[in-house]
Amino acid sequence: MPFARILPALLVVAALLCAAQASALPVRVRGGAVLRAQAQFVAQGGVLELRGRLSDDGLSPLEGGWIDLATSGDLPVADAGGCPAPQVRIAPLAGGLRVQTTAGGEICLRWRQAPRRGAIRLHFNGDSYHGSAQLEVQFDRARPQLLATTLRFEPRPLTLDLDKKRMTISAILDLDLATAAASRGGLEILLYDERDQRLANSKTGGDGKARLTVNTQQLAGPGGGKLRLHFAGTDQLAAASDQQPITRRATVSLTLDDTVEPADPGDAVELTVLAAATRGVVETGVVEGTLNGSSVGSAPVEQGRANLVVTLDPALTPGEAELSLRYLPASPWYQAGSPLIVAIPIAPPSMLLRVLLTVVVLGAAIWVTVSWRRSKKPPDLGLGTPMLTPGVHVVQSRRGAKSWKGTVVDAHDGHPLGGVSIIIRQPSLQGDGVLLETTTDRHGSFAVDLPQRPEGAEIIARSTSHSEERKALPPGGILRIALITRRRAVLRRFVHWARRRGAPFDKRPDPTPAHVRSAAKKQPAIQSWAATIEAAVFGPDEVDETVETTLRDDEP
Repeated sequence: MPFARILPALLVVAALLCAAQASALPVRVRGGAVLRAQAQFVAQGGVLELRGRLSDDGLSPLEGGWIDLATSGDLPVADAGGCPAPQVRIAPLAGGLRVQTTAGGEICLRWRQAPRRGAIRLHFNGDSYHGSAQLEVQFDRARPQLLATTLRFEPRPLTLDLDKKRMTISAILDLDLATAAASRGGLEILLYDERDQRLANSKTGGDGKARLTVNTQQLAGPGGGKLRLHFAGTDQLAAASDQQPITRRATVSLTLDDTVEPADPGDAVELTVLAAATRGVVETGVVEGTLNGSSVGSAPVEQGRANLVVTLDPALTPGEAELSLRYLPASPWYQAGSPLIVAIPIAPPSMLLRVLLTVVVLGAAIWVTVSWRRSKKPPDLGLGTPMLTPGVHVVQSRRGAKSWKGTVVDAHDGHPLGGVSIIIRQPSLQGDGVLLETTTDRHGSFAVDLPQRPEGAEIIARSTSHSEERKALPPGGILRIALITRRRAVLRRFVHWARRRGAPFDKRPDPTPAHVRSAAKKQPAIQSWAATIEAAVFGPDEVDETVETTLRDDEP
């Protein structure tokens, strides 16, 4: 391109850069302001004293701020004078007066002649970096003249580990106003739980801090709870309290209830696994067995036991197979301990077994050949046959039937699910379109009746712990609904995602979040998503509908 054409373009770019630089303005961020004050009659001759403090959002003092004062009742605002300490600057104002904060953001004023009761209004107009603030302070000679206090946890406890014998809870007692003069040492702080049971007590130091030692044996078992701090007050200081919701958590360890007998490749091995925690009986969660990184069985924990059936790989070689058992929490009250490694002796097949296997294989081949030549007959889906594929399955239907009944089970172990909502919905109706709703009993059973089968209706199975399943409402009859836990649903969707994306995310036998995170070295969004999947699937917290929906929506 000739230089005569390039030169005008360069001049235009330079002019735009100069204009942008000339129009650039510094960005100014404004925060908020906080006013705190207390008015009370001090002992010296019944003098009314107003103490206050101006701070920013982070409670750092604001120096040099002007606060406008006005009063109600018979208190003459212009008669105010300064306190011996801290000394402040006072200026007249139409209808009131102004006072300037000290380096500590403090103000202090006194009235020697004051009525029995009234109110003082304070207003800070704000400055270049802080917004305005206002406050009205009441005073009354008839009430006790106590200094206001604040009691708080420092830091706030969130989780109490029941596996520890003792825990230390820290608290601090503050005066609402730094300018108030009163000792904070030697004051008793009490700690209670949600049952109002006293857990600990301690005296404050000169800085108002107290350390309370809690014996965890005094606490209730795993679950949600609350801690409450209490200061009863003194003849100078007002009472104060603070409370904090907490989670009591225990670690679950696994042991076997019996010895493991030798097994053959392809056998189903039954194991009774005991799940124990420091406090109480473990009633929730799942025990899962993995062999060579693949899941080979799972079972729910009930009354501290899980009856697990593990199906061994037919390709296992003689020796010992290392089965890894791990606890998967279903609530935040429990966390998984170390996996339990179980050695299963794998016996070599005997000569008789080999002969029998050969006969079975030949018989199966003959049966397949003969069956192929026959006319096909629909399979018999008996009521006792479990439907372990997730979804709504029709076991038996009758044309014209106006009732639907059946059971809801866990898709992986066939365990009946109680408390599942069964909803018949017709989307074409106004509102939510719900025609009928019922809940499964403790055996997972349900039954509903309708005058007729609605056009375009659907049946929905909705649970707090399992993923929702829905299907167009089939003709009346018997249904079997299999639900998959939300934790497994998240992992199942993750594996399908990796399969669709292919290399380098897909890995045999199954891709894992750790592998995907490692493969996505230059893709931080995928790394973050995989890490969140891993925390949800293998972490102690419950995977609820919100978590499942969020992970699905965040899928890259």
